[in-house]
Amino acid sequence: MGDALLATPDAACCAGACGPIFETPLLEQLFNRVRGAVSGRSNPAPTPPARQRTPKDGPPMTDQPTAVTMLDIEIFDPPLCCPTGLCGPVLDTTLVDLADAVSTLAAEGHTVVRHMMTSDPQAFMRNKTVYDLIKARQLEVLPITVVRGQVVKTSAYPSLDELHAALAAGA
Repeated sequence: MGDALLATPDAACCAGACGPIFETPLLEQLFNRVRGAVSGRSNPAPTPPARQRTPKDGPPMTDQPTAVTMLDIEIFDPPLCCPTGLCGPVLDTTLVDLADAVSTLAAEGHTVVRHMMTSDPQAFMRNKTVYDLIKARQLEVLPITVVRGQVVKTSAYPSLDELHAALAAGA
């Protein structure tokens, strides 16, 4: 995994118009920690302290899901400049199909959250399983799909049928 792949947008997307992938220092820190662990450096960047929400933001955040906060489906996306697939000269039908599946599941009453590396890097650091998978397999493991706390698919987006099956299995 080269640094250029991490620090620049996808060449096929937007022709660079979306800017650098590292939009936040926390995202850059996540990648530096993963790279440090993979390369064997003994002093990866320290974990930032957990942010505590204030009453204005809502209830306090926790790193552990509970029965009340457990999401039906979480999708941890790779660095993308356009999560819809409608960016650049070529339409990414996989992302369009995923958006349709998410919409269908939401209409059925399921809670589905997509975590984008560029806008929600904290989610990748909070979920130990996801973080460990990225640490072990780097970006090739993304996207990661988690259904009710269990990883059900890596390295590719699931179809609507796969998501329904995982939900039915109680994953």
